[in-house]
Amino acid sequence: MFSILDYGAVGDGKTLCTKNIQAAIDSCAVTGGTVYIPAGKYLCGTLHLCDNTHILFESGAVLLGSTN
Repeated sequence: MFSILDYGAVGDGKTLCTKNIQAAIDSCAVTGGTVYIPAGKYLCGTLHLCDNTHILFESGAVLLGSTN
């Protein structure tokens, strides 16, 4: 399992985490598996999902779209 926290994402709803979340997705795509998003508010822009990758949201996990 690939936790976005291991890639530096911060669930404060203010810190832009696009690169961190995308890095977790890209790493997961190499072997296949699950990207884990724990409870928190993660501000992000466009994400590109990959084959053989599942996204698991813990209860209370929210992706907030960035206006930038």
